[in-house]
Amino acid sequence: MVGKMLSHDRLVEKIGEGGMGVVWKAEDTVLGRTVAIKVLPADVALDEERRQLFLNEARLAASLSHAHIVQVHDLGREGDLDFIVMEYVEGQPLSRLLHGHALSPEKVASLGLQIAAGLSQAHHKKLLHRDLKPANVLVTPEGDVKIVDFGLATLFAGLESTLASSTVPLADAAERGESAMSVVGTLPYMSPEQLRGENLDARSDIFSFG
Repeated sequence: MVGKMLSHDRLVEKIGEGGMGVVWKAEDTVLGRTVAIKVLPADVALDEERRQLFLNEARLAASLSHAHIVQVHDLGREGDLDFIVMEYVEGQPLSRLLHGHALSPEKVASLGLQIAAGLSQAHHKKLLHRDLKPANVLVTPEGDVKIVDFGLATLFAGLESTLASSTVPLADAAERGESAMSVVGTLPYMSPEQLRGENLDARSDIFSFG
């Protein structure tokens, strides 16, 4: 895939991989800038549910504009590949920064305030991340934060009238012989109501943030 053109962007190197796609560092040959491109592999795209989650990520994340949320530039399709063009962030995941040693109180306060500001903006737009964790927070060499990966994001209606969720409790899914894939998130960071497949609002992300 190195050197492959997606629209006017040339893939340079693979910088990440997860359940919702492969992330590449790429060169925008028109504007002369570095971007990040998340590509949904063709075999994964055959699963229409996962493809819709991927497209949903781009559309919801593109509605946000904030210093501490990665910016989505474009959504495209080349042949049988769907891809999202995003702001390229020079830095490392918070999970790597935390590995093996504790951060100073000053650093914790700085990062925490930035994450909270980005999360607040998402919630202001009625957007729930649903997978907030250290691996989805990038930290630049200057100490700036960018929240990434809105692959599981969804809209919510607020504290007074939350939208019905499509998720189902794990026990109910098991009784019906269904997959528990509907209950989405990363187990150590999921709020109790998220794990139970209940209606969610901003408080679920705040639990994950804590």
